[in-house]
Amino acid sequence: MNTSDAVGDLRKRREAADLSQLDVAKRADCSPAMYGLLERGYRPHRSAVLDRVVAVLNDETQAGRPASRTTSAGVGDGNAA
Repeated sequence: MNTSDAVGDLRKRREAADLSQLDVAKRADCSPAMYGLLERGYRPHRSAVLDRVVAVLNDETQAGRPASRTTSAGVGDGNAA
């Protein structure tokens, strides 16, 4: 599934996964402000952030488990489990 097909209604997908905007932003390695913009329809020219957001939501809705908190660089967010 490509990003444009998977974006759909980000808010609806986030709420279905029972996540806050902050949860998605942390897991997608972007700022909460950027995620808020994406949820309101902003589409950046570079889609790396949008790709990560879609991947987080896909992990949550398809696997039925929390997505990894590892960033795209392979470094955790510093929160030990």
